Amino acid sequence: MDKFSHYSFRQYDNKVFAVTEHYAPGKSYTFGVIWSRERCAVIDPGLGLFGDMRKYIEGFTGFEKAIFTVSTCGGPQAVGAAGLFDETFVTGEDLELARESMKPEARLAVLKKLTESPEVLAEASGENIVDNSRVDLYDFHDSRFLRSPGSFDHFHLGGIHLGGEPLPGYTPGSMVVSVHGDDTVNCMFCGKSVSPHTNYLQNLDRAGLEKYRECLKELIDKAIGYTKFPVKKVSTMYLFSADCDGQPFYIETLEKILKGVDEILAGKTAGDCPAVYEGKNVKMHYAGSAVILYDAAL
Repeated sequence: MDKFSHYSFRQYDNKVFAVTEHYAPGKSYTFGVIWSRERCAVIDPGLGLFGDMRKYIEGFTGFEKAIFTVSTCGGPQAVGAAGLFDETFVTGEDLELARESMKPEARLAVLKKLTESPEVLAEASGENIVDNSRVDLYDFHDSRFLRSPGSFDHFHLGGIHLGGEPLPGYTPGSMVVSVHGDDTVNCMFCGKSVSPHTNYLQNLDRAGLEKYRECLKELIDKAIGYTKFPVKKVSTMYLFSADCDGQPFYIETLEKILKGVDEILAGKTAGDCPAVYEGKNVKMHYAGSAVILYDAAL
């Protein structure tokens, strides 16, 4: 029997790919790959428990390129495969979390929550697991890598600019990575910062949720601003989340989530369902088709 492939990709432009790491039916993680002739950037590199990820990416981007990673947060699925690549950037607020998340036991713990398949767990626990013990992490906002204040363009990807838009919520340093330029599509890779499915804001107090709201407003404004400078006469802004299986969503979803956060902060939550998530009492608020998990004590 052929070996199960843990990866698939969708191509949205000659330089933009959404790659999905598959663990079990319905359980996956989507990240971005940005291509250029000399360098590539990976936006969140997945758990990295099935050692052939870099080889898979090189298969459609070309071999012997420098590949750098930018992580939207410090969680295990955003930094797990960092040891396969050349440099890894995380926001300063999440550096310590990222170091803990890179440990094999932390990544395996996440996988065990996603699948009970003995074959998959055995494969992940075997010789393919990435050794991250000597991987250096760099602060995404380190001035050494900024070409101008408030921007980030370390990778010099043939006119493509990578911008970091803060959206603390899933973790203290969570952000959205924007990709735009003269000859590629406009897109944003959100990781677990914001999603058309489940938004994990349960660790935020009221002040934290208010900050999330303000950052989300700014993100929407920037996304709309990018569409005013259409690439190849296409003004669409594609957004990708960790759980989108490579399918994009659009600015309208962000606007619905913003409205949902406004409703929570205004106390319009009488119909919200109580639940328990990772041992914490939470409530679920619907924002269109998206769900917002928030602290039941709010």
